[in-house]
Amino acid sequence: MTSTTTSVPSARPAATCSPGVLDWSFNSRRQDPCFVGATIAGGCFPLGYSLAPLPPDGGYQYRYITPEEDTLCTCNTVYYSLESACAACQHERNTWDRWMHWSANCTRTYTTYPRNIPASVTIPAWAYLDVIAGNTFNITLAQSHRDFNLFDSCKPCSHQPCLGLPYKAK
Repeated sequence: MTSTTTSVPSARPAATCSPGVLDWSFNSRRQDPCFVGATIAGGCFPLGYSLAPLPPDGGYQYRYITPEEDTLCTCNTVYYSLESACAACQHERNTWDRWMHWSANCTRTYTTYPRNIPASVTIPAWAYLDVIAGNTFNITLAQSHRDFNLFDSCKPCSHQPCLGLPYKAK
């Protein structure tokens, strides 16, 4: 499996889902996981954040988080799930890294998105599924939760359990 870069200056072309691939992964506003992921990650980068398109021939994945990308906006299971779905929706042969490897450079990780969700997006319900227990994004389980996307998150929760617990295992 070949890894490629995750973030690029936001003025560069951004990844998008291939037409008709993983349509279930779009949020209730019909925004694809690439756009939603880049938008929530961008909350911690003054110049914005964009997921680069993976090569069109498939067989690629996004690389792990680098120390420079170690932020609340990227070191969380919600962003990891969105980035994983972004890889999958670009080509059926693309894959994603295991959670523990992908998040190894994060000082602290969260089991939800720990910041205010930007008003321009909603986060699909499947992005909140547990990835830690299986150490990976489970695309089959995510697809089985597609009908719950009617309940996208557009605001952070105001109670502690929803804010997520830091998780770091080495």
